[in-house]
Amino acid sequence: MAETGNICIFRDGVETSASATDKTDFDGNSATPDARSHIETYNITMTLVAQENPVPDTNNPSGLQDTGLAILQYEITGFFDGTGGTPLGIRNFRNWLREDKTTSSFPFGRFGIRNDQRAEFDVVPETTQGLMLEHFETQDEYEFTGRTAFTIRLRFNGDISELG
Repeated sequence: MAETGNICIFRDGVETSASATDKTDFDGNSATPDARSHIETYNITMTLVAQENPVPDTNNPSGLQDTGLAILQYEITGFFDGTGGTPLGIRNFRNWLREDKTTSSFPFGRFGIRNDQRAEFDVVPETTQGLMLEHFETQDEYEFTGRTAFTIRLRFNGDISELG
């Protein structure tokens, strides 16, 4: 399967070899599965776990101890354009959330992401890393007939040294 969208969320392996039902390309001319999926924002949040060490009886702020990276979260918003038919991306995310998020081949998560403009955060699911599809939300916008807004959240799981 050729890379057709600028951003792709895929399941179970390398994006270019995934079947059409196992990926959703965004903002492509002939994107899989139906060229109706569009991105508005692509956010990466990296959150540190900091242990607070109180310093009683002083005017000094509590010291912080670095305990490492705790969360790497992807949040993507956009819309599905239903003016030319039913957007199949909605079906993909609905089914993916109902099914297992890990397999014996991908114990840390079976999802991956490719972003042609921000490759340093690309993830291919492997035995040591993967993404977990954590949240999918749609909002019908009655002002724009046929347009269904969405929010997708994925979280990184596994060896952070292999990111990008």
